[in-house]
Amino acid sequence: MGTNLPIREWMLINLHQIASKSSSDGEDPLAHGLDPSLYGPNAPVVCASPCTSDHGAVPSSSSFSGSEPRPTGLGLLHCTLQHFPVRKRLRVSILKIEALAGQLKPELEMMAICKVSIHGLKTGKEQASEVKRGRDPIFNQEFFFDNVTIEDLDTKNVTVAAFHHGGAKLGKDLMIGEATIPLREIRELNTKKEIKIIEEIKQQIPKKLGKIYISSCIEKDAKRLTINLKKADDLPRWTFLGAPDVCIKITMAQGDKQQTKSSRVLKNTTTAVYNEAVMFLFNPGRKELETTKITISVHDMQRTCTGDDVIGCAYLGALAHDKSEIEQWKNTTEHLGKEYKGTHNLKPPRQAPPVHVAETDDKDGDED
Repeated sequence: MGTNLPIREWMLINLHQIASKSSSDGEDPLAHGLDPSLYGPNAPVVCASPCTSDHGAVPSSSSFSGSEPRPTGLGLLHCTLQHFPVRKRLRVSILKIEALAGQLKPELEMMAICKVSIHGLKTGKEQASEVKRGRDPIFNQEFFFDNVTIEDLDTKNVTVAAFHHGGAKLGKDLMIGEATIPLREIRELNTKKEIKIIEEIKQQIPKKLGKIYISSCIEKDAKRLTINLKKADDLPRWTFLGAPDVCIKITMAQGDKQQTKSSRVLKNTTTAVYNEAVMFLFNPGRKELETTKITISVHDMQRTCTGDDVIGCAYLGALAHDKSEIEQWKNTTEHLGKEYKGTHNLKPPRQAPPVHVAETDDKDGDED
């Protein structure tokens, strides 16, 4: 994703180094650095400030208010991986999922199904699990992929996608999210040991996130920046929730001062027409113009409870990346008092790198 996203980092925890290792059936999630309260319906409310040192980072809408429930995510996947180099076989065992879909559609009786695949591998075609009832489904199901070489461990990813099984009524399965595990990061696979993985399920990011249409104007004497929100269109539709409930947030930072303002919410639409003017107190000095950072983020308010409701972003000022963004801000700052229009492709938000947790089983593979 050519958006200057931070490099994906992983944290590997070898739990055999921990003195008090719990059994595999009654393990303590805290030993993995995970807080189960994040996935509980009665989790405490925490208000996180949207002001960060990285003004390009986009917090979820839940970060802007302490009155909303703490994010619950889309669930935790528990699985194991084991590679047998002589047979060139990879075994993926799906154990269970905790809190599938979090607090989304609480009235829905979940019929969970997992689909496992290795993209780019001839033998890595998608394999489906059995359907399990409930939001904490236990699968304990194995999947085998042949012709997986040691070299493939450096280049391939295992993808586990979680769905709500639609059955005859819906005619298709509704994707909730997926977990992607880069095999190159699981160095213990070279030991032939069984590796236990705990991975957060995240929403799949579409290839196209839509466009946003805006105009901008700086009034020097009034010390005011006005950004007119025209519309956002071609927004992606999430199969599990449908069309988004759209809200646009604009964050403007100059020096240590940061302001965030929001549009109204337009429900259940992939084309949100606003024609709203958003105004900021603005310092039009030369130095301030060069360092101003503006993030325009489009949110799906249905997903706020998951902690990940950002559909996509556009940037102006020092954060501008695309040609259209750079040109609009250049015209706006060079011709004060005049309004300039711009149409920008939405890009995935800049996020903190995810955390990956792996545990090495002491048992060696018995197939080689």
